[in-house]
Amino acid sequence: MGTQPTNQTMLDKDFVTSQIKKNIKLFNPLDFCNNGGWPNFDELEIVILSDVENTNGNQIKVSILYSCDYPASCSCFEGNSKPDSLHKELFIGNDGSFEVLS
Repeated sequence: MGTQPTNQTMLDKDFVTSQIKKNIKLFNPLDFCNNGGWPNFDELEIVILSDVENTNGNQIKVSILYSCDYPASCSCFEGNSKPDSLHKELFIGNDGSFEVLS
């Protein structure tokens, strides 16, 4: 996993991914899998859209790519291998704090 730099300008993608996974319970579960199913967080992919440093940490905009698992009895989404994406604005503080801003 990535480590957080002391004088950061842009956070490492691995670090951001690990922080999102560590704090996944802070996200609204209704934001994931709008067509039903359960989000699979094991294989998250993160795209950092912007990263702005301030005195307390970094405010970042990310696109979270994830897949949804569906019950075996549901064939309505069979063959849909396209990952879902969720755009979020986050704050990762120099003190280790984590906030979902929007």
